[in-house]
Amino acid sequence: MGRSSELKEEVRGQIVGLRQAGLTLKAISLRLCIPKSTVHDTIGRYQRFGSCTTLWRCGRPPIFQERDIRHLQRATSGNRKVCAGTLATQMTQSMGKSFCMKTLYNALHSLGFKSCVATRKPFLKSAHLTTRLQYAEDHKDWVAEWDQVIFSDESFFTISSEGRFVRVWRRPSERYKMECCHPTFQKGGGGIMVWGAMTAAGLGPLVRVNEKINSDKYCQILEEYLLPYMEELGGRHTYIFQQDNAPSHKAKATMEWFERRSVNLLDHPACSPDLNPIERIWDILDRSLRSSGRIPSNNDELFEILQSCWNDLRATDCAYNLVSSMPIRLQAVVESKGGHTKF
Repeated sequence: MGRSSELKEEVRGQIVGLRQAGLTLKAISLRLCIPKSTVHDTIGRYQRFGSCTTLWRCGRPPIFQERDIRHLQRATSGNRKVCAGTLATQMTQSMGKSFCMKTLYNALHSLGFKSCVATRKPFLKSAHLTTRLQYAEDHKDWVAEWDQVIFSDESFFTISSEGRFVRVWRRPSERYKMECCHPTFQKGGGGIMVWGAMTAAGLGPLVRVNEKINSDKYCQILEEYLLPYMEELGGRHTYIFQQDNAPSHKAKATMEWFERRSVNLLDHPACSPDLNPIERIWDILDRSLRSSGRIPSNNDELFEILQSCWNDLRATDCAYNLVSSMPIRLQAVVESKGGHTKF
C-alpha cells in the first residue's frame, strides 16, 4: 500500500486541542476519522517539541536502507561480473520497490565498488597457488643470483589487437583478487610467433618462428640462438636458463638436449608470467607496435617493426630494471599466498 499524505497543520492543531480538552486517543481517532497511531504520533511530537509545525528535515529518506545496502554488498561480492540491470532486478525483487539506475550506482559507489575492466590473468588452480608460493619461498633470498639467469619465452603478435574486455565490480584495492580478474587460456590464431631471451645485462636474440613449435623446432632454436648467446655472455656454465612449462619445453627430447649441452635449468612454476620479467618486454613491444604509427600489411612488415622496437629497447636499462624487480615480485607472491600480483 502506498504511503498516505502528510496531515495538514490545522488537523494536527485539532488533535492537540481535543487531547487537551480531555478526549482519549480513540475518541479523537473516531471524531476526525484518523488512525489511532497517527493521533498518538502527532501528540507525541507536540509533547517533545512543543509545536504542531512540520520540523525541518534533511531531505527525502534514502530508498536503500541499511538492510538493503548489506544485501547489495553480498550480491555484488558474490558475482563480480553481474551486470547492473540484473543486479537492479534482484534488488527490486528483494526490496519490493522500484528505483532508478542512478540510485543503484550511487549505492554501489558508496560501498567503494566501481565498474572496471577485468585484469587479464592466467587461470590458477589450487595446485598452481601451492607451487607458486613454494617457488617464491625458495628464491626470496636471491638478489645477485638473478643476474645469472637467462629469461626466455615465446609470444604471439598480431597485426590487429584484441579488443574484448570484461567488466567487473570491484574496489580500487581489489584489482588482482581472483574473482576480479578475467582468466586467460592458451590459444592459437594467425600472426607471428617469436622467441626471445634476456638477462640483467640486456636483451638477447629475437627469433621469428615460422612454424609450430614442437620439441624438434625448439631444440633447433636453442642450438642456433641460445648457445651462441650464452657463449657471448661468458659461457653456458655461468648462467641458468629459465623457461616456462610449455609441452615443447618439457618434452623428453628437449630435456635430453639440455643434459647433452650441460645447460643448467631453473624450475619455473606453471601459469606464472608475473615471475618472468620478459613478459613485460612483450607488453612493451606490443604497446610500441600499436603506437609506432606504422600499420603492417603482412607478417614480414610486422616482424620488421618488432625487431626495430626490440633494438630500441636494447639501448635502455629496461632489462636490468625488470630483473632487479624479481625480489619484489617474489614477495608479492608470498603476500598473496600464491595468488595474482600486480606484475
